[in-house]
Amino acid sequence: MCKELVWVNLCPHDVVVHFHGKERTFRASGLTARVACSQVTDGSLDGIPVCRTTFSDVVGLPIPVTGVVYIVSRLVADVLQGSRVDVVCPYTGKTCIRGENGQILAVRGFSR
Repeated sequence: MCKELVWVNLCPHDVVVHFHGKERTFRASGLTARVACSQVTDGSLDGIPVCRTTFSDVVGLPIPVTGVVYIVSRLVADVLQGSRVDVVCPYTGKTCIRGENGQILAVRGFSR
């Protein structure tokens, strides 16, 4: 017997997915997984300071739990480099649904 997955959205916003004629909304959980970063001044252009950002560890991502899938941002997923099969991010490629101003309204699925 197959157990239903528990989805935890660790993005700071709801994620809407359109698939096979259906729509499913994953509400923001109130918890957010992020990538720690730091900025170092890297000179200036036309007198305007320019910084270089260095990314480090993922923070706010719970430990793996059987049957739980975590929805995170693309940056978090990229830093994890596929090391966690329980982590997905919204696929925001060509197939996503955009509003009049170009904002993403829904995605067609997830990626790792």
